[in-house]
Order: sequence, then structure tokens, then C-alpha cells
Amino acid sequence: MLVGLKRVFKYGFLGFLRNGFVSLATVLVMTIALFMIASSMYADAALKSVLNTLKSQVDINIYFTPETDEKDILSLKKSLESLSEVEEVRYLSREEVLSSFKERHKDDALTLQSLEEFGDNPFGATVAVKAKDPSQYESIAEFINSKMETLNKDKKIIDKINFTDSRKAIDTLNSIIQVSKKMALSLIAFLIMVAVLIVFNTIRLAVYTNKEEISVMKLVGASDWYVQGPFVVEGAIDGAVSAALTLAILYPLSVYLSEPSRNFLVSFDTLEYLQSNFLNIALVIFVVGILLGVVSSYLSVRKYLDV
Repeated sequence: MLVGLKRVFKYGFLGFLRNGFVSLATVLVMTIALFMIASSMYADAALKSVLNTLKSQVDINIYFTPETDEKDILSLKKSLESLSEVEEVRYLSREEVLSSFKERHKDDALTLQSLEEFGDNPFGATVAVKAKDPSQYESIAEFINSKMETLNKDKKIIDKINFTDSRKAIDTLNSIIQVSKKMALSLIAFLIMVAVLIVFNTIRLAVYTNKEEISVMKLVGASDWYVQGPFVVEGAIDGAVSAALTLAILYPLSVYLSEPSRNFLVSFDTLEYLQSNFLNIALVIFVVGILLGVVSSYLSVRKYLDV
């Protein structure tokens, strides 16, 4: 058995070297397919990072009219803090809202001059509500709306709530992510099919080249695995070399795109992602690459050899 295994691995490796040009073409196509798989992992991580950043910045802002009594605002704030879905409730008084507005527009003399025309502070207080989980904003918004009906019964206290716009932004980004995933999976599936066909034809060519040797082996009673083994090993080598080449390309590319990704996506860094997830990425790339080569080789031998 040990001698047989040595022979299988030896001739599989020799077959990989002997079919130099065809093996190179196979490796290059498989590398493209594996690179697309790795790229989809990067894209998925980047989109999730952007979505999480957006979600972390989303909150429900309640804007009160300037005439609202502070005790009504504090009462609503206390009710919100008692909800299990709420992580934080931040209250900004009218004076704090005015101060914040002046700070944001300190270089805009025309806006500050227009503000002075009002005389009194035109801003109402605000309350910002942050949920423990973005999926819980819906129930919090429903609670606020029910309170709004009660509070605004006698006079208008709550001017507006901004949750609808934030929810639309999250829903839109979620839709983009889902469409991107589907497109990426379709492209990966196509490239894997192309790679399978090329590996399939590569092994078939190798089988045809060695058909006389295989016939002799079958005549002297060689088992199926003994005949197929070298071709399966050759396919595995194709996959392993392709995986190694893919990882070799990923590192310098991640370094090159590190700063642009930080500048554009803010919360995502390609190099940091590769370094923190290298083992997972390498495992996926090698497993997929080797399986791609092995399965393609096995199917090719089974289809074109009478074993």
C-alpha cells in the first residue's frame, strides 16, 4: 500500500511537470477563479463594515417645539430609558442645541446674522435614542409614535421624528449588499465552471497521452485508484499551486489598497482584514482550490477512461 501511494504521488507530480504549458494554463484559470472567491470575501466584509458603521451612527432623533415644557421632555426620556431595547437616551436642551448650531456655523456670518434676527432662541430641545440592536428601532419608533399622540393631544409638543430617513438608508444599503452578493456568487460560479472545464480537458489530454501505459496497467490487474490516483494528485497540485499564487497576489494588493480603502470606506482596511483573517482566507482558498482540482480530475478520468 505504501509503495502504491508513493507511486501515485510521484507520477502525479511528474505529470504536473510534464504537462508544463497546459498545467500553467490550468493554474492561471484556477487562480482567477480563486481570486474572485477571495475578492468576494473582501467585498462582503467591506459591505458589512460599512453597514455596521451606518447602523452605529443611526439613532432616533425627537425634535420638540420651543414651547415644550422641559418636564414633559424629561418624562418621555425616562419612559424611553425604561425600554429593554434602548441602549442610550441623550437629551440636548434648547441652549445646547443653539450652542451646537452656532459652533457648526461659526464661519458663516450670514447664517449667524440671520439667527440674531429671531431674537429669542428658535430651537427646541432634542432627544436622541440609540437602540441595542438596529432591528429594534422599529418597536422603539412605534412606542414614540404612541407617546406622540398622547403628548400632542392638547398642544403640539413633538415637532418631528427623523427615524424614517435613517431606516430608508439602512434598507437601501441592505438591498445593495444582497444584489452585490448575488452578482458575486454568479460570477464565481461561472469562473469555477470555466476552471472545471479547463482542468477536465487538461486531465483528459494527460489520459490520452498515457493511454498505452494505462492499458498495460489495466491488463496486469492494476486497481482503479492506482490508475486514477496520479491524475487526481495532479489536479490537487494544480489547485494547491493556484491557491498559493492567489494568496501571493492578495498580500501586495491588500497593501496597495490599504490606504484607499480606509479613505473611501473609513471603517474597512484591506491589509488589516487580510492580517486578521489570513488563516480563514487561506483555508477557504486552499480547500476550494484542491477540491476543484481533485473533483475535476476524478470526473475527467471516470468519463474518458474505461476503468
